[in-house]
This record gives sequence, C-alpha cells and structure tokens, in this order.
Amino acid sequence: AKNKPIKHGLREIVLIFFCFVGLYLFVSLLTYSGSDPGILHSSPVEEVHNKGGVAGALFADLFIYLFGYFSYLFPFMVGYMGWLIYQGRHHDILAEPKSLIVPGIGFVLTLSAGCGLAIVHFSAESILLPTHAGGLLGQWIGHGLVSIVSPLGATLILLAIFFTGVTLLTGLSWLKLMDTLGYHTLLRWPFVKQF
Repeated sequence: AKNKPIKHGLREIVLIFFCFVGLYLFVSLLTYSGSDPGILHSSPVEEVHNKGGVAGALFADLFIYLFGYFSYLFPFMVGYMGWLIYQGRHHDILAEPKSLIVPGIGFVLTLSAGCGLAIVHFSAESILLPTHAGGLLGQWIGHGLVSIVSPLGATLILLAIFFTGVTLLTGLSWLKLMDTLGYHTLLRWPFVKQF
C-alpha cells in the first residue's frame, strides 16, 4: 500500500516525460527549415532556425526526408507510449511481446499507405520539404503502384491498406463507427430520417 503512491507518481513522471519528448519532436518537425544542418546534407550555417535546435533540425531532416508529412505520426506515437506506461499496460506488453506484432504491422501499413497516398495526390515538389509530401517511402510505394495499376487503382489499394492498418493499430471497427455516426446523426437531426 505504501508503494502505490510512489508507483503512481513514477508513472505520472514517465507520462509527462514522454509527452514533452513528443511535443519537442512535433515542434521540431513543425519548424523544419531546409537551410538548417541535416543528416543527409551539410552546409555552413550561422543560425539554426529549428526551434528544437541542432538535434531537432537533424531529426526533422531525416524523418521528413523519409516519410514526408506522415513523419508527424511519430511524436504522437511517443506520447501514446507514455500513456500506455501510465496506464500500466506496459507490464502486459513486456510479459507478452507478441502482442506488439499486430499493432506494429498496423503502424507500418498505415505509415506506408499514407506516404503512398501523399505521393499519388500531392506529388508536386514543395519548397518546405526536402523531397515530396510522402517522402522517400511514399515515392517508392506510390510511384511503384501508379506504374502498375494507374492513379485510381493505386488510390483504392492504398486506401484499403490504410484503413486496414488503422484497424490493426487501434482496434477501430469502421462498421461500428459508421453505425454510431448514423445513430447520433438521426438522434440530433430528426429531419434526416425523411431522406
């Protein structure tokens, strides 16, 4: 009983730490500048524009180069890891590491399909990014699918993979979500029933 407040306090500290790390990574991505030093390029820089400093600039350069706009998933994943530890669910994960396989596959599918979709629909180069909207991963997946099945086919395939990945990652049921949205729509706006 005496140890419970200590354990709870430690979990709160871990949650706060992970949340601030996630916030730091998010701000680093948000303030990315192509003129800052990067892992994949180097140039004499008098002033680092990234709010995360040199470390933030290096992180943002690498992740935006690889994943484009979907690099913003990683700060949220860091915060989610802190939330899992705060809830005490990390004990279950450590006891049964295989339980990470399905969510891990879901994360990879979501990230890959999202990057591919970004390339298919936002393929124009941006002055804000070192590569394209979907990064190097998106270029490989998006351009590869488009060359085989056309942009429409690539979009449908990538959407199916994206929704599957989100389901595996979060356990979300899309049919249940649609059912819930339909129920609340009819509840709040009765006139919709006429249609």
